[in-house]
Amino acid sequence: MKKTVKKMYTMIGILLMLVVGLLGCKREHMTLATTSDVNITGYLDLYPEKFSLFSEIIKKSGSSGFLGAYGSYTIFAPTNDAVNLWLKTLNKSAVAEVDVNALKDMVKFHLISDTISTSKFTDGKLRLTEYGQYLITGASNTGGVTRYTINKQSNILQANIRTGNGIIHVLDHVLVPASKTVAQIIEGNSRYSIFTQALKATGLYDTLNTINNIDTTRRFLTAIAESDSALRVAGFTSYEQLRLKLSTKNNPKDHADSLWLYVAYHVLPGANYMADLVSAESFPTIAPNEVIVTKKSSQDVILNEVTFNDVTEVGVPLIRNHSDISAKNGVVNDASKYFKIKVRNPDAVYFDLGEQPELRAQTSFFRQLGKIVDINTSGNKSLCAGITFQNASATTVSSYVVDGSLTGTTFYTAYNDYLAIQLGQVSSRHTWVQFKTPMLVKGKYKVWLCYRAQSSKAPNLQATMNVGTANEQTLPNIASMISYLDASGVSLSDPNSDNLMLAQGYKRYSFEQPNGTKNNAGRLLGVADITTTGYQTIRFTCVNGTYGALTWLDMIHFIPIDQDQKGCRFKKTSSDAKICGF
Repeated sequence: MKKTVKKMYTMIGILLMLVVGLLGCKREHMTLATTSDVNITGYLDLYPEKFSLFSEIIKKSGSSGFLGAYGSYTIFAPTNDAVNLWLKTLNKSAVAEVDVNALKDMVKFHLISDTISTSKFTDGKLRLTEYGQYLITGASNTGGVTRYTINKQSNILQANIRTGNGIIHVLDHVLVPASKTVAQIIEGNSRYSIFTQALKATGLYDTLNTINNIDTTRRFLTAIAESDSALRVAGFTSYEQLRLKLSTKNNPKDHADSLWLYVAYHVLPGANYMADLVSAESFPTIAPNEVIVTKKSSQDVILNEVTFNDVTEVGVPLIRNHSDISAKNGVVNDASKYFKIKVRNPDAVYFDLGEQPELRAQTSFFRQLGKIVDINTSGNKSLCAGITFQNASATTVSSYVVDGSLTGTTFYTAYNDYLAIQLGQVSSRHTWVQFKTPMLVKGKYKVWLCYRAQSSKAPNLQATMNVGTANEQTLPNIASMISYLDASGVSLSDPNSDNLMLAQGYKRYSFEQPNGTKNNAGRLLGVADITTTGYQTIRFTCVNGTYGALTWLDMIHFIPIDQDQKGCRFKKTSSDAKICGF
């Protein structure tokens, strides 16, 4: 009978493969183990020497029905040896001795309602399990053999076994879900005694101790804890010293008290493992309008290493051995140093659009006379992470350009370089281009686009800050790329021309541009209200106008509304280019 069933499964499996092939569906390519079964339970039953105990658990937990039906699942299947080790930790000698609810939870924690092969492992968390906690993936090397790991608890012995209703990964240990909350994990570790007291004093211990929060944005939370040793290096040997230093209102539960803000700045919405923290450049904290900036350097995850006013501030690495600790309601990570919210005042940021890390790294052409380098391929693939192009089917290519001369030219661009962007409302060009800005401190800024005008056939651009976010703002003024400096209607030879142009939303930004030339202009786009300190985006969209010529973009100036908008002017030379005080 068993042979007959196995033959029938083989026939069905072959027919399914033929149907998929005939339909021409493009499936993920991955290395799969050979199986003639069409479901998970059927495969496990075929190998009782490996999986009889896990099969028994599935049956006793009432899970065999849906795991034997069609669907899309990933199951992490522990071997018999793994289950026996687990039973010993429970002081049980057989599956039959384990409470049925515990068996149900065990199956749920090993099950994800999606098909996930190892090619989708990203050294971070997978989709939520049916149990309601995350699994994280990693790698370990033992005896020269590298294996995938799950939750730092188990190795994958065999991966990517494809069945009719999902994928099986074979484990050498049973996975055990977290039994403590984020707050309990921190409190239970003696290295965090001062931080624990701060959590309790501010009331944030309760926040981190809540399970199944009705506020879905806080169902999972991440705490970045600071150890006693890290605080000791910063001069705090007790909680009392920390309180005296930080508590500005003598009430740590007051959300305006600096001690509350300090602790809140260490709590992030969501379950953010180390791999998640490098998936974006910044993460909000529960401290209002405050973010933590993240980056990866070699194997380290570093917090708040930023360049501000041309000075790079040293960041705070996470300690890997004490991070990625799963909790019932989130994750605990460990900061190697004391850090807090930095109080900054808004200041002018002069963003040279050619100042992209990928371009600066190429010393053979960066700001070298006469060099021209493409910055995107045909289509929308940008060669600079900080520049995004719109049109995937565009056939034109944009460039980074360095003028061939420092003198005798009408290209009075800052640092002698600029971007030549193919913009236009046609299929061969991009209707918008987007830039990531340097770090801006929260505040209100007047935003100026600095460009070299074309004589004709150039678009009109409108700027939008932070497209697709809650802080999206469209700036009101249109910048015409054929508008010269005298488009303001002001005579450039007028001794008071600078002030008169400012009143019309124009300004000089080139230091060397003589009064007789007017190609380079600064155009006021509007006021941007930056609500959160960090990196922003600004998108320039063609709203009308002609096309045909290149759009020459040089700089963007973000100047606080209470500062002199004439600000600084810029030379063509690469050194000492910024001249201020006009």
